[in-house]
Amino acid sequence: MATVERADAGPSFLRDWVQSWVIACNQFKQWERDELIDKRPSPETVAEHGKKIKAFIWSARLLQALMSDPDYSTRELRREVDGKLLQLEATLQMIHNPMPDVEADAVLKAAFGHGH
Repeated sequence: MATVERADAGPSFLRDWVQSWVIACNQFKQWERDELIDKRPSPETVAEHGKKIKAFIWSARLLQALMSDPDYSTRELRREVDGKLLQLEATLQMIHNPMPDVEADAVLKAAFGHGH
């Protein structure tokens, strides 16, 4: 088993992990666009998306908790994780818990008047 001798191994490990997560999240967002936005997805694809997006949301929250530790200097990456988490949560709501048509119509009327 290898031993870690560098004093900065913890922060370096977390930085590498965050960067790998960001790459994986970007790949997931591309898959999401290809399979759910640009196409009419099957129920199986929507279900798969639900599982994957929830895993990304939970892993983002885990990374946020780890990055909150003052011993890990990854604050420069925190904004990216925070932003991706907001995108993921919004997409989860949009795809898996959409606003009913009646509610959407009421929002449009309130925002744009009765002509919409």
